[in-house]
Amino acid sequence: MINLNPKIPLFLEGIYQRFGAKLSSKNTDTTLRICQRKKHSEKKPEYYLVYKTPETKEKYLSSLYPRDGWYNAEFNGTHYKVVITDNDASISKRSDHTKVPKYINRELDNVSFTS
Repeated sequence: MINLNPKIPLFLEGIYQRFGAKLSSKNTDTTLRICQRKKHSEKKPEYYLVYKTPETKEKYLSSLYPRDGWYNAEFNGTHYKVVITDNDASISKRSDHTKVPKYINRELDNVSFTS
């Protein structure tokens, strides 16, 4: 996969130690921070992630969409499962998520499947 923004870390997967809202990993010098929106909605959930490298200021990474006991995050078209506990967080690619192109059902808008 081509990274559209070379400043954004390519490798997010792993276990992060949690220090309050800050997430850090032994495997990378990139740190993540869990932020909370003052105003949230269905499209803009309450929590989101930002990242920081030694070379950059904090930058937006992804919204955290709540699921049953975990969050979904999307970055560069890839969906991640984010599990946050009191002491750590894990981020892994979601193998169960398939994104259907929006155009696939356009021709079926006026088709009835009942006889």
